[in-house]
Amino acid sequence: MEGIKFRVHTIMPKTLRTEQLRQKEEEARRQKKDEEEKAMRAKKENEMKMQRMRQEKDKQKVEEERRKKEEQRKLHEEYQQISSLKGRYGTMINQLNTDFTPLEYTISGLQLKPAQIRIFMKAAEANKTLKVLSLSRKNLSDDEGVEIAKCLTNNTTLERIELDGNNLGPRTLL
Repeated sequence: MEGIKFRVHTIMPKTLRTEQLRQKEEEARRQKKDEEEKAMRAKKENEMKMQRMRQEKDKQKVEEERRKKEEQRKLHEEYQQISSLKGRYGTMINQLNTDFTPLEYTISGLQLKPAQIRIFMKAAEANKTLKVLSLSRKNLSDDEGVEIAKCLTNNTTLERIELDGNNLGPRTLL
């Protein structure tokens, strides 16, 4: 008879001592039941915690994959732009890369795409001759602003950069 529990009751006279024994047994059963319930709650809480941790890890993994894809897309876009360098923009990039630039660049008359801004700023990052750069009224967003800030942290030659008339916000400051 597997799974069936038998409970044996002893019949004892109704005295103070037997009443105390019965109360002790009842208290022991209650404590055991409380401990089992507490253990079950702890187990469920632990399982829920583990599930939340797995979900958070999965979420981070998805975000990391999204970030990598975005980075690859940007690199591909930059590669396409670099392979088609020509005109005034191409001349500027070549001058920046060879440290053969005038002291001041004003990017007027050029409509630059985000990938072109990134290429330009990467070239300006290592440049040792450019002192003033004007990127005014280029409709730059926070994304381009962040790229500009990253590239300029390593440039010790550039003394002034003009960014007025752009759509730069608080993310650029970080």
